Amino acid sequence: MNTNLLTRIALTDALVAEDNAEESGFLDALDRITCPLHRRWVHQCCHSDSHVSRVSGHRWCRPCGRVLEVAVDEVRATVALRCPKCHRGARTRADAQLVAACEASLAAARHPLRRAA
Repeated sequence: MNTNLLTRIALTDALVAEDNAEESGFLDALDRITCPLHRRWVHQCCHSDSHVSRVSGHRWCRPCGRVLEVAVDEVRATVALRCPKCHRGARTRADAQLVAACEASLAAARHPLRRAA
């Protein structure tokens, strides 16, 4: 099996598992490493405006009232947030939660688990 196919299988399995865990109340929607809207790893779509929440502070700079920019480096497996106005980085719990979810998503996408035969 090639790596792309394994990654797609891993993503599909992760989406189903997280969908079920969220619906059962075992997983908070903001702790997911997959995106139920875009059906992708969260690090692949966290730049979308759909992932901005002024209420929770996810990808939002409250002092400036601006959307935080996201930089995902898939080679180094790092994620950074930055306000385009004040240049602050990830400082809030919501920022840390998004960065942690993206880093876990990167790890899961890089190292797909093989299904048991």
